Parts: sequence; structure tokens; C-alpha cells
Amino acid sequence: MMLLGFYDIFNTTCFLFSFYGIFAMNMQSILSLFIGLDRLYKVSFPVKYSKLPISHYIIGFVFCVVASLLVTFSKYAFLAENNLHIKTVESVNRILNSLIVIIAFYVCTWFLAMASLFLSEVLKLEGATVYMVRRWAGWLVTCNSSLHVFVYFWRTPEYRKAIIQFFCLPFKSESNNSKILISAIPRNQVMVL
Repeated sequence: MMLLGFYDIFNTTCFLFSFYGIFAMNMQSILSLFIGLDRLYKVSFPVKYSKLPISHYIIGFVFCVVASLLVTFSKYAFLAENNLHIKTVESVNRILNSLIVIIAFYVCTWFLAMASLFLSEVLKLEGATVYMVRRWAGWLVTCNSSLHVFVYFWRTPEYRKAIIQFFCLPFKSESNNSKILISAIPRNQVMVL
């Protein structure tokens, strides 16, 4: 929508245009939970697990789809039709620059992880060296999938305020709105972001 120049649209219209992405994110989260529970069951009860019929997996997948649809449409029920997505050019550029930073982190960490694993296979490394290469590749992949939250928190004031309000952290905004003081940190320490 931003690429086509549509900035002032209603929340419900924005939701309908981005439904597939929201559904996919919810489906990924719920399916990951289901897979994690499946792996836990396999490790805990290997004999019972080997006798599970395939219908249990079909039921689990249908549950994931239904739960994803419910979570996705629950947001739609709370949207107000008269609330416009009015963004300034500055805030849109800030979000786009944040996306560039996130894509750069993603590409760099993924490339370094895959390159290190490829080199360890080509060079036929063994023992502790392979262990260290795989360990660092794992850390790179973990950074790959988790840094975007911190980039958005750093770069986007709206996101920062929403996260602080979501976790019910008391905050005091200064006059220029560029810094937020968080006082709900253990031992009464104050962190300036």
C-alpha cells in the first residue's frame, strides 16, 4: 500500500489488505507450538508416539488453522472504522529505514551462518572445530530471527510506546519524545533509551 501511495486508509481496510500476512504469522506461531508439543511427546513417550494414527496429525493441523483464524479475526472485531492510519512521510521513511536495517541483519547473519557451515563441510573439519562452527552458526541464526524486535524498538517510537504499554511499564516521556525513561527495572535502576 505504501508503494502505491495509499497512506490514509481505515484500520479495517488495512486489516483486510494485510490479512494473509497476519494469518501466516499466527499460523506459524501456533504450528511451531504444535510441533514443539509433538517433539516433547515423542521424547517423553516414544512407544506411545510410534502408535499414533495419522488422524491425530490431521486434527492437530485443523486445530492450528482454526486457532489462527480465530486469533486473526479477533483483532478485526476490535478495530474502529473511523480510526484512520494517518502516517507522516517522516514516520513512513523511518519504518522503511528500519526495514532496511532488518534486511541487512537478516542477510548478513544468514549468509555468515550458511558460509561457515559450507566451509566446515568443504574443508572436512572434525572434532572441536566443527562443534564451534556449528555453535556460532546457531547463534547467527538465532540473531537472524530475533534482532528485528530490538531494531523496531530502537527505530520506531510508536512500536516502542506500544511495547512499553503492553508490558504495563510506567514510562515518562520527555518533551522531545525521543527518549523514554523506564523506571520498572529491578533495583530501581533507570534506563534511558
